[in-house]
Order: sequence, then C-alpha cells, then structure tokens
Amino acid sequence: MHVQLTLLMVLMGMTSAIAADEKSMTELFHKYDMIMDQKKVEFIDEVFSGRFLRESGGKKQLVEKINELAPMAPKSGPEISWRKGLKGEVYFARFRERAHIKSKTTENEGSEFIVIKENGKLKIDGTISDGD
Repeated sequence: MHVQLTLLMVLMGMTSAIAADEKSMTELFHKYDMIMDQKKVEFIDEVFSGRFLRESGGKKQLVEKINELAPMAPKSGPEISWRKGLKGEVYFARFRERAHIKSKTTENEGSEFIVIKENGKLKIDGTISDGD
C-alpha cells in the first residue's frame, strides 16, 4: 500500500510539472508571436535566452532585424508541440501556423526551436529549422 501511494504521488507530481511546462510553453510562444507579428519588442528578454541574444548580435541588432520584417496578416493562433530533451532542462518545440494546418501543407512546415530554462523560465535558445 505504501508503495502504491508513493507511486501515485510521483505520478501526480509529474503530471503537474508537465501541465506547468505546457502553460509556460504556450505563454512563451504567445509572446514570440507578439514579437514577430506585432513587433512588440519589449518581450525580447522574456522570450530569447541571453546566449541567443548574444549570438544574434545583441538585443539592439535583433530588434532592428525584427522591425525590418514585413508585417504579417492577422491569423488564428499557432499550434505548438514540444517534447523534453534527454539531458537537463532542454526542450524541442515545433511552432506551426494554423493556416498551414488547414491547407494540409507538408509536415515540415513551421519552425522548430530549442527551448531551455533560464532563471526558472522557458526561453528560446536557438532554432533547428525556420520552416518557411
């Protein structure tokens, strides 16, 4: 009986951790979407890791690159799928626009990201592919 209770407690803890990560991942990509589509660059520090910012030439240069992007047409929310990596607090996330899903484009559409926990918060640390 004691073993069953312990196992149940461990499973409940894992479930709540996954739910917290799911919520954090959704919030992260909502802010990412706001940066890329609406040019809300004030969220850059909340979305991108320090290493990503440094490798992008710094925050100022990243803001300039984002502001140079063509404006995006309004769209419905993205589909986000993710999985936890094998080592540490590394996650792999796929971000696809709903327009791609509805038009039944190939599975490779969308962007894939490396996401890490930095100071207890999920942040984008790099890209695996940029999709379109």
